[in-house]
Amino acid sequence: METLLRSTIAYKMLARDAREERLANTYLLLMQDEDNLRDALKVFAALFFDGRAETAARIARENHPDCLFFPAAGKAPDKDVAEAVVEESCLRPVEGKRKLFVLDNMHRANAVMQNKLLKSLEDPPEGVYFLLGAASEFPVLPTVRSRAARLEIPPFSEEQIAAFLERKYPGCRGAAACAAVSDGCPGRAQRFLQGGKYAELSAAAYACAAAESRDIPAVARALGGVSEKTEFLSVLRRIYRDMLFCRTGQPCALHGEEGAKIRALSARFTPAVLVFALDVLSEAEKQITFNANLSQCVEVALWKIDKEKRKCNKS
Repeated sequence: METLLRSTIAYKMLARDAREERLANTYLLLMQDEDNLRDALKVFAALFFDGRAETAARIARENHPDCLFFPAAGKAPDKDVAEAVVEESCLRPVEGKRKLFVLDNMHRANAVMQNKLLKSLEDPPEGVYFLLGAASEFPVLPTVRSRAARLEIPPFSEEQIAAFLERKYPGCRGAAACAAVSDGCPGRAQRFLQGGKYAELSAAAYACAAAESRDIPAVARALGGVSEKTEFLSVLRRIYRDMLFCRTGQPCALHGEEGAKIRALSARFTPAVLVFALDVLSEAEKQITFNANLSQCVEVALWKIDKEKRKCNKS
């Protein structure tokens, strides 16, 4: 994760501020990957201190006396956390000239908690700094956002995420495929890889993409037990995208058995139909975000794609 983060503009901005001794009182780190947000905060927190590997290791273990993490891992910040931070901020640093409060999951903090922090964020005691982490900026109050320098981690490329997975899980299979359906989020790619869900969702998605007209109702009904609706549609969209790459001669990262599947399947579609299919599936993804039924959503999408394919075959 550190290798990924070091490549970002946000990391370089904070490193420059620390190096030039012009740190803001408060920073807000925005990263859509909630699974890895706390680890990212640790990497950024190390920039506030002396740069030694030992210091970074203590911060990573959350046992540095001047780098305090709130709340406990996996918890949402609440009123008690805010009160503890305000009280602790009045105490001098133990080892150096800086004291850093790292507040995780600010997107899950309620308004009462955030309001209690406002004065400390705006005018902290000398040497006290705040690093806030959120997976989404909108739940963070405008009054909090206005007091913080913004550090935003954009979605990573498929290549970056695949390399991250291969570093973290040496010898893993399917890193490129998991990266392709991650939408730039390392944590999402990890869930696919660790949970073994990718193979299951991929098999169902290939069945949908290969379905003839008579098969559409059955393959759609078979999705009734799929709980990872968004992930499934990402896999299905990736299959159509890779088929389009094959049909138009663009580079495609898939090799071996999966690459052969894509090439064979792509022969059934014209590039125009595949472009149409991607638009249809993008619309289906929007509907899923509003809690649409996956089976119905996919069935409608497949009928639309099938109709377009038959129309193109006649012309």
